[in-house]
Amino acid sequence: MCFEFDYNADSEEITIIYDGSCVLRVDFDGEEPTFHNFNKVEDEDVEILLKKFCRQVYSVLSVC
Repeated sequence: MCFEFDYNADSEEITIIYDGSCVLRVDFDGEEPTFHNFNKVEDEDVEILLKKFCRQVYSVLSVC
């Protein structure tokens, strides 16, 4: 599994390029994330892992 990760503090958006071809995006509106394209991840365990990772990153970086 290979992914590139970017957190934009201005827009509170996370972008993940998964396996070089699948672009996943998370928008945070307050505390509720909106996940885009995560259904394209074929492995459900990886999808859950990435969603959890995004929530944890946001909880740490949003307070900075």
